[in-house]
Amino acid sequence: MRLRSSLASGLVRDERGASILELALLAPFLGTLMLGMVDLGRALSARHDLQSAANRAMELAMSRVVTADADGGEADYGFLRRAAAEAAGVPLGNVTLAKWRECNGVEQEDYEAVCPPVEEDGEQVPQEVARYVRVEIESSYVPAFRYGPIALSSAAEPDGTLRMTAEAAVRVQ
Repeated sequence: MRLRSSLASGLVRDERGASILELALLAPFLGTLMLGMVDLGRALSARHDLQSAANRAMELAMSRVVTADADGGEADYGFLRRAAAEAAGVPLGNVTLAKWRECNGVEQEDYEAVCPPVEEDGEQVPQEVARYVRVEIESSYVPAFRYGPIALSSAAEPDGTLRMTAEAAVRVQ
């Protein structure tokens, strides 16, 4: 009887396996946390790549000579949509191109029209003309872990994907 009593009291005082037990309790939490960070890093990298594609399209807009479209009308910036879609790895339908003109900082509907002069102190003064081009790219990110922090966030779609957009604009005149 004395042997059992001393064996039981010896086990109660023995702390050699305590750290392994603590690790076993914390390992699932730490693993989930690490996988969530990896997934978040992948999402941020995908978002960065999307923004880089939009920025590259705007660099192309600044460096390439723009020609008129097939009917000789307004300037054709279709090459920017194609370049942005190719750089982002998305279909052409996911890229939106917008052009606008500003006369003295006021946005106008017609991109190609000329800003009429304004009268100041009885004189006709030309307005400052500025033309801009903007590209917007849409994509979606599929998280690696369907029940992770990204898929469960309020920004996620019902199917768990995360919709991402990137845009960039540049003044071309």
